[in-house]
Amino acid sequence: MAKQQFKNGEKAKVNCTLSQLLLLQITGLQPGDEIYIVRKSFRDKDRDFYIVNPEPLKTEGQTIPENYLTKIE
Repeated sequence: MAKQQFKNGEKAKVNCTLSQLLLLQITGLQPGDEIYIVRKSFRDKDRDFYIVNPEPLKTEGQTIPENYLTKIE
């Protein structure tokens, strides 16, 4: 799978199972939710982690790995 790059303020969709979200202790998000990228948080091995929020103008949010997100065209 090609690596996805997200920009601040870009819209994305949560693309994983509920059990994967719960494993990372991500609450308040459901599979299929549309969210906004707040900013890139950090990189671990081959994955980037992003801070995301369901509201576009918020500056805080939850950290989620890039492979749990899909770009919205």
